[in-house]
Amino acid sequence: MAKSNISPREEAYHALMLARRSPSQFAEEFARLKHKSFRGRFDLNLAIYLVSGTLKLQRRLDLILSRFLRKKLSSHSDSLLIVLRLGCFQLLPECNIPNYAAVNETVNLAKIFTPGAESLVNAVLKNISQEIDTITFDELRTDPLNYLSQYYSYPIWFVREIMSYWPEPLVEKFLKGGNDPQPLMLRLSSSTDLNKTFLPELQRHSVRFKLGKYLKSFVHIVSDANPTELPGFGDGAFIIQNEASGLVVELLDPRPGQDILDLCAAPGGKTTDIVERVGGSGSITAVDISEPRLNLLRENLKRLQLENVFTILADGIKFGSGKYHRILVDAPCSGTGVLKKFPEARWVTTREDVGRHAQKQLALLSNACRLLTEDGHLVYSTCSVLKAENENVVERFLKENPEFEIVVPETFKYTELMGEDSIIRTYPGLKFFDNLFAVCLKRRQPGS
Repeated sequence: MAKSNISPREEAYHALMLARRSPSQFAEEFARLKHKSFRGRFDLNLAIYLVSGTLKLQRRLDLILSRFLRKKLSSHSDSLLIVLRLGCFQLLPECNIPNYAAVNETVNLAKIFTPGAESLVNAVLKNISQEIDTITFDELRTDPLNYLSQYYSYPIWFVREIMSYWPEPLVEKFLKGGNDPQPLMLRLSSSTDLNKTFLPELQRHSVRFKLGKYLKSFVHIVSDANPTELPGFGDGAFIIQNEASGLVVELLDPRPGQDILDLCAAPGGKTTDIVERVGGSGSITAVDISEPRLNLLRENLKRLQLENVFTILADGIKFGSGKYHRILVDAPCSGTGVLKKFPEARWVTTREDVGRHAQKQLALLSNACRLLTEDGHLVYSTCSVLKAENENVVERFLKENPEFEIVVPETFKYTELMGEDSIIRTYPGLKFFDNLFAVCLKRRQPGS
């Protein structure tokens, strides 16, 4: 790919403007940003960092800006607001960008996108730069809900909800972690030799890594790296997948010779994991309601050279073909457990959305149980931390289907991750892990 003089700050501005004006298109634009031909990896990383950080921390940034602007933020144009947020974010101590560079580069940005406002941008950011190291938010601490919501930059409804679950120190730890960059984790293909080939190749390319905490087929890449340029990517040596997802498949316990249904399969991390565990003697049906996402699954299957998978475009609530020994319902949800991965998610998901998700999740579970063999079991999982999508959905399902119960397969070794209710929760603070919820359900056996 030819390199060019694309400005990371200009590209960040465009992405942030899209997030403000057309949030539904942001995810696609953010994905494209990662493939643009910047001068080098530093500029690419800077663009991604500016977009993700500015979007995640916009409530804190607005709080700071409001102290240095004469007019209310809402009275300024979208263009000026985005320029000011970008500049203010670069002045935060954790950014490690020199103050003079943050101010000068943002003034240059203003000349392009908000001509006539350069003096305002320059004055506001210079004043912030002089006080940024001493700015405190102590006046907010008398109201923990308001402080946590504004300083860590989350919707107040979400913070209020998780404060009803966990003590304040745990909530703060969770919110702080959600503003961190998403870690890069890989799951090695079963055909990849970890110790003889893959790890030596990483070392040869000076890539720093850590092995998975529980599952040794997972590798956490510590170095800054483009996963598509890591050794073995083109040959299908690995797939990008968080170790928490591997624990969900461990709970599913797919075995050779079984018929497996993945009811919400795309983009395929868990599906490909299942395929490799089942081998050629089983059958995997992968269903998804989205054709573009299903195509991502097909691409992953092709790259990993995996066969014996039937990909079907269908609504998992209505799908009704076959009987299966194992069913995975990795349900679409609010994504509140993976907010560090999707910087826009906290601002586009509403309390009302959570209720709608819960209705669909229950419908998916209810359909799945009809497709399960008498002695089979299913796993329900989400990347949400909200009880409305997790415990409450399971409780409603069990009430409507009293013949089912929560079980733990004998093969599942990682019971320290389970609560007394035999449910996996990798939150609110398992380092490097996505925050996932997973439970295994099975029909009661006669006499139980």
